[in-house]
Amino acid sequence: MTNQIDTRHLRELAEAATPGPWEARTWSHQFDDGIKFGYVEASGYELWDTSGGNTVAEARNAEHIAAANPQTMIALLDELESATKAGARITAENHLEEKRRLVEVARERQARIDAALVEMSKAPECNEHPDGDPITCGWKSDLIRVRRALTTPTENGEKQ
Repeated sequence: MTNQIDTRHLRELAEAATPGPWEARTWSHQFDDGIKFGYVEASGYELWDTSGGNTVAEARNAEHIAAANPQTMIALLDELESATKAGARITAENHLEEKRRLVEVARERQARIDAALVEMSKAPECNEHPDGDPITCGWKSDLIRVRRALTTPTENGEKQ
């Protein structure tokens, strides 16, 4: 998230605010000469002078400000903090589970390689070809190449 919310600052503001009650009120009056006067307030604080303005929109804004009172903000911040911690815990558990799965896959592959090496060690090496024909014992040559591939260390020192 590129635009992170400063939850610590929001919590400080909520904790420093008055306890309320938090409510929105709109007051307006039209005088006989047609002049309108009014204001919108939230919790006793005048927010807007609505003389000639849009009292409906301003009243909705005041209702929003009153609804986002300190108790509500603190509760929302507590929920966010709890959800963030739970998300981090789940992510860590998923990473650990993935590592366990990869280790198990590696063990299974190593067991198959070891079993193949045992079976291949039972086959004799063939350096001579009957009647000078390498095709006659080509399967043995293939077996030798596979055995070497499984037992020869790679560039990083591990067996393939």
